[in-house]
Amino acid sequence: MRAWIGIWTAVIATIVVAAEGSALVKFFSRFVQEIFATIISLLFIVESFTKLYKIFLENPLQQYYCNVSSLNVTDNETSVLLSDTPQPNTALLSAILMIGTFYIALFLRHFRNSKFLGRSARRALGDFGVPIGIVIMVLVDYLIPNTYTQKLSVPEGLSPSTERSWFVYPVPVSVGEAAVASVGGLLIFILLFIET
Repeated sequence: MRAWIGIWTAVIATIVVAAEGSALVKFFSRFVQEIFATIISLLFIVESFTKLYKIFLENPLQQYYCNVSSLNVTDNETSVLLSDTPQPNTALLSAILMIGTFYIALFLRHFRNSKFLGRSARRALGDFGVPIGIVIMVLVDYLIPNTYTQKLSVPEGLSPSTERSWFVYPVPVSVGEAAVASVGGLLIFILLFIET
């Protein structure tokens, strides 16, 4: 399906270029660009909160935790122990890392308009606030080795993510699915057309 979306994007771009569609840019206002930027930002925000919600579902906060260091058993009885598989510290640390990254980036963005340091240093810190926030929170995560957090699994070599060949065949898609892919191709073309 993605291959067909790419094919439709290329076809639509070729038609617009042949018809000198770049003259249409004068009809787009700054407001249209702001709408697209807002939609893209909302997609990233929703995706991050969805991921954090899933982490809290997998590692819920519980009222009681099983912590047995040693047992002195003098009689024959069975005790009920709760499972210790959920790790609530994972959920809490993930939330702290996410919120910390946001606030560092926000602080550095506002720091850009302050009176501290020179103009170029403030501008550099403001422009690179998000990467600086990510690096700082990765270091915080690295300095807390006892709490498990999900990491990106990177394979040893260069290989596809699933057991398939490098070339994705666009043929086994039905005609209806290829036609529906034109909507995605049109949306991607509009995004590329307005943003470039």
